[in-house]
Amino acid sequence: MIFLFTSPNNAFVQIEKHELLEMRRVAAYIYKKAGRWKQSIALSKKDNLYKDCMETCSQSGERELSEELLVYFIEQVCFI
Repeated sequence: MIFLFTSPNNAFVQIEKHELLEMRRVAAYIYKKAGRWKQSIALSKKDNLYKDCMETCSQSGERELSEELLVYFIEQVCFI
């Protein structure tokens, strides 16, 4: 598959919405490396990559993100 990137933002959008899980995981990794913690966690949650969520949250060092993720796990994951 050939990607036609017209801008860096367009590249992220195409990778985020890719049909392969690993490509979407790459997008989350890129967001994490760029310090875009919330976007990285949101992508990982969407694909049920909970370990990636926790690692990103840990690396961010942001207490608020940790609390949000904990609430998400309690409400969405644990009590399904």
